[in-house]
Amino acid sequence: KPIWIACAIVNSGFSFYWDIARDWEFQLFNVGSNTILRNDLVYSDKRGYKLAIVLNFLLRISWTCKLSAQLRHMYGLSLLLSLLEVFRRFQWMFIRIEVALLKDLKKAYPEQRV
Repeated sequence: KPIWIACAIVNSGFSFYWDIARDWEFQLFNVGSNTILRNDLVYSDKRGYKLAIVLNFLLRISWTCKLSAQLRHMYGLSLLLSLLEVFRRFQWMFIRIEVALLKDLKKAYPEQRV
C-alpha cells in the first residue's frame, strides 16, 4: 500500500506539472519568472486561468483517489469523481486549444503581436 501511495503521488505531481508547464505553457514552475501565466492570453481576466490551475491540481488528486481500491465499491462517489475528471479534461482542452491557436497565429503572422 505505501508503494501505491508513493506512485500515485509521483504520477499526480508529474501529470500536474506536465499540464501546467508543457500543455498550457504557464510559467508556474519557472524559477525567476515574474508571472505564473503566459504573456499572451486570449482572455483578459487572469483569475480564470489561476482558478484552472488550482482546479487542475485538486481534480488530479481526486482522480488518483478514485483509483484506490477502497473506493471501488462506493458507486456514487466513484461516479462523482469520474464526472469531475470529465470536467478537468474539458477545462484542459480549452486552454490547450488556446495554446495551439496562439502558436498557429504566430506562425501565420510573425510580424504582428498576437
